[in-house]
Amino acid sequence: MNKKRLIVIVALVLVVLAGAGVLAYVIAHDKNGVNNPGAQYGVGADGYGASVNPNEHLGTVKVLTKDQVNAGFGGDATVSKPEESGTLHLGDVKGETATFAVKTTKGDVSFEVDVRTYPSAEDLNAAGPFTGAEQAKVTGLSSEAHYLVPYGQEMLNDQQVALLTTKDKTSYKFAIVQSSDKIIYGTDEAKAILLEIAKKANLSEVK
Repeated sequence: MNKKRLIVIVALVLVVLAGAGVLAYVIAHDKNGVNNPGAQYGVGADGYGASVNPNEHLGTVKVLTKDQVNAGFGGDATVSKPEESGTLHLGDVKGETATFAVKTTKGDVSFEVDVRTYPSAEDLNAAGPFTGAEQAKVTGLSSEAHYLVPYGQEMLNDQQVALLTTKDKTSYKFAIVQSSDKIIYGTDEAKAILLEIAKKANLSEVK
């Protein structure tokens, strides 16, 4: 490939990643959003505004209990009450994340339940809920599921191993998030933990 063309492609990719990162950072850190439910944060690719309402919830914290998460980590962890992110609106799509702080004998990690609800199952399928995930299907669950280990995440402050699945018009991501400076669970061990926890998940709680 022409060297100049390669440089241009890399630059474009970095611009796209930077834009996505800015939106995620603003939503997570903008204190004004706490006092201004529905505050606009940007515009999606379809022209709809992206906003977050910290007082609106989808039932994400009810998908798993602290005890169920603890059991997945071997039963000897200390798991916090899940923290709700509030609901992110992007057009007709709604999303929310519930985060459990997990203290294990090996160290501290976070366990996340991330949901995205679409107007219909057809819209969910059109969005490609398993994009970027491993091609092999996860066995042991009633719904189709795939593991996701994001490419290139070694360059980030945090790394994750995730399990993706769906039910009706909702996609679910269960993820173990660890500091890049201290990886406690290797990929295979993290996958085993995720599978055990996902087996206990109540995917009917999110409406």
